[in-house]
Amino acid sequence: GIYDSMEEDFTDHGAQRYQGRIYGVVKVASDGTISNYGRAANMPSIYINATLPLNDGNVAVATEEGVAIIDYDGKLIKVYGREQGIYNNNILCLYQEKSGLLYAGTDEGGLYVIDLSDDEIINYTTDDGLNSNVVTSIDEGKQGLWIATDNGICFYKDSFRAISNVEYTNSIYDIAIFEDVMWLVGSRGVLRTTEDELLGSKGIASRYYDTNDGLTKTINTTGNAYIDKDGKLFICCNDGICTL
Repeated sequence: GIYDSMEEDFTDHGAQRYQGRIYGVVKVASDGTISNYGRAANMPSIYINATLPLNDGNVAVATEEGVAIIDYDGKLIKVYGREQGIYNNNILCLYQEKSGLLYAGTDEGGLYVIDLSDDEIINYTTDDGLNSNVVTSIDEGKQGLWIATDNGICFYKDSFRAISNVEYTNSIYDIAIFEDVMWLVGSRGVLRTTEDELLGSKGIASRYYDTNDGLTKTINTTGNAYIDKDGKLFICCNDGICTL
């Protein structure tokens, strides 16, 4: 099955689509050519959780054995795993800042921040203020970095802040941000909110979307949500895709 997909327009090569699968990474070129990268390409694992286009045109791949960096042609450039300092190396999600820092959320290992320029790695856990060491999604808003966990959501700007306006019992699967709107997809359903509302002291005025809003399928706990250029949200479900 497909766990994640991303599409990126590489200026010199045209549109490419990379998909993370149980058997490695699949690249679908603009002409329809399909290439698969797994053990034969020296990937650290064939179990892929996410893919991310990087600022320099390469692709970061979240695997169950660390982060792999591959180039346009699928050639393995670098692996960040146990030997490099990522000891809980089942990587669930990835995010890159404009500065180039790569954030990797793990299953029970907290958050790793990788400086791709010098390979320095810093690890943040619940000891540093994270809600949980299971980090499922990362996205950046206008006010800072948002980190989804299986115990609610956390905000980061110089230091970590647990967001009490979202229940800690709400396992957040994904965060999607479009302009001033934040969508949280989690075990309690889908919440449409804002950064100001989450960071404020008045609580959440918005409600969770349900079947009456078109959410007619069970949300996939490992699938990623997607927002198009018009702000429409696409949610991976166990039996197809729902849109809001």
